[in-house]
Amino acid sequence: MAYDVTTVEVDVTLQYRAIGGFYFGGGINQDFVVSSSDLNLDDSRIYTLDLGREGSGLTYSLTSKFNQSADRIYDAASFSVPIDRLMVSGAYVRQDLDPAFANAQALERWSLDISAPLTSHLSGAIGTTFNGFETDDSFATGALNYDDGEVWRASISGRYDRDLERYDQVDAEIRRRMDWGGDLYAIHSDDFDTTSRFGLGLEYSNECVEFLAGVTRVKNAATGLDGTTELSIELRLGSFGAERARTCG
Repeated sequence: MAYDVTTVEVDVTLQYRAIGGFYFGGGINQDFVVSSSDLNLDDSRIYTLDLGREGSGLTYSLTSKFNQSADRIYDAASFSVPIDRLMVSGAYVRQDLDPAFANAQALERWSLDISAPLTSHLSGAIGTTFNGFETDDSFATGALNYDDGEVWRASISGRYDRDLERYDQVDAEIRRRMDWGGDLYAIHSDDFDTTSRFGLGLEYSNECVEFLAGVTRVKNAATGLDGTTELSIELRLGSFGAERARTCG
């Protein structure tokens, strides 16, 4: 059910930063309900506390939120740390049902990701995500990326749905830089429950022009109808960026 609501929001945040990238702080967010067709909707207040570290090496952040009754209704944590050639990162979010969040849903979700260079031109990544309330949002991912630094770039990634115990998405792309400065590319994207796409295209840009053209074949697995072909052409004229503006102006 939808309601007509007019609110005024006031947000005050204070944060202290120390040597080494460490920080801590807090804030207050106050919503004032000016008018509402829902008579049960009232003013709300959220208090926030956070601390963490930014910069190189280990980085992390911790955040907690409290309602005006001092009940903890939200927690979030994330980190990133290099370990030899690996980069390991993770995140956790928990959110309760509370009037202070208006229409927000209860949430408990965590993820862990690991990436690493495999060779001088090839890198890989794997990840996993669990959702405590929505099992269809629990999945594992993997990706490979290739870049020779000059002519060729390619990537492939996939997602495995733990709830359905099958792969439900695969994406692939390959690009070649041409001698005249443009990129030729081919893409393939397959979402097994909805659509699959295969496309070819061309991209070119310099100081004064950006040109993009592509043709894509789209098939809809949900409807079972015949596929469609999409053609797109885009041309932009102008000065792109401060450095280019002096060349083009």
